[in-house]
Amino acid sequence: MFKIMLALLSFIPTRMAGAEPFYSGNIKIYIAEPVSWDMANGEPYHYGFQGFALDEWIEFNDVWDTTIEWYNDCPMAIGVLFNNDSTVKTNATGEEFICYPVDAVAGALINEEGYSESNYTHKVFVEQGSVSTCYKTTYVEPILYSLFQTGDFFYVNLVADKNSVALDRLCYDYNINSVPHTFFDGGYCDFSGRPTSPSVYMNLIDSCGNRIVPGIDLYIFPQEVGGHSEIYIRAEFIDPTIVPMDYRLPTDYDVSIYPNPFNSNVQVECTVPVRSYVSVDIYNILGQKIKTLVNGELSVGRYRFDWSTNEASGVYFCKVQIGTFVKGQSIVLMK
Repeated sequence: MFKIMLALLSFIPTRMAGAEPFYSGNIKIYIAEPVSWDMANGEPYHYGFQGFALDEWIEFNDVWDTTIEWYNDCPMAIGVLFNNDSTVKTNATGEEFICYPVDAVAGALINEEGYSESNYTHKVFVEQGSVSTCYKTTYVEPILYSLFQTGDFFYVNLVADKNSVALDRLCYDYNINSVPHTFFDGGYCDFSGRPTSPSVYMNLIDSCGNRIVPGIDLYIFPQEVGGHSEIYIRAEFIDPTIVPMDYRLPTDYDVSIYPNPFNSNVQVECTVPVRSYVSVDIYNILGQKIKTLVNGELSVGRYRFDWSTNEASGVYFCKVQIGTFVKGQSIVLMK
């Protein structure tokens, strides 16, 4: 099945050499029910996926729009624009799938308007795969729902034993072999199983939200018309090379270490302007490393690391490295 999917890639629109710049991608409208089926513990799913009102490959130079008639219930519609630039990835359980990253998302309840404005480069889209009898889902779903109350993203629950289209999405598009399995921005990143804390999901959402994406404004308006629903959706192409809205990537590393002097706790803040290897180490007056606050690859963003210590009073040295950038600063512990 996966080889067949790869073969089908040749039929997806691609940008022709020398042609006028245009956007090419896959637009889907997810119909979701804010309170839907029961999970294994009797609590309801939120934003249970009901079906696609639209699933179409499009390309345009300026503005693309359409109106879809939907004759089933339409409590909520979420428009998602997936980029044509696909990659073959391996998901969290080791299975290959084709990732089409998300460029723009807009969602709204019936008779309300939805826009794609975001504090990130774009609104993030999350697809949570599960079956209603899975007890792990009873821990996962409340985490997503809680984050959604204040987060800058949309999500749907793809419940495989309740909806055959959800089953197809999980098995054929994402090639999963277990649940719960959560996909962020079309598979840009994913997580299988039960997270240890909400921060696991929040970090993945932040990672997706800081991606550089084409400048696409998306608008959606589902409304009741007679005995059915009409969903108007519009995508406005701005520029393939810019970051939309007022979001700008950081231009420096902006390292801050405070308070200094400190009593027992000091905070190290820094900006990661591009995905980089980051390390923050503490040394004593003899040059011996006594503490590592972080050591690994980090996505774009602003970070803070705390050092709480019972070390003796004296002068210490903090070294911050972000890619090839290095900054060192002496810090004074006074008790």
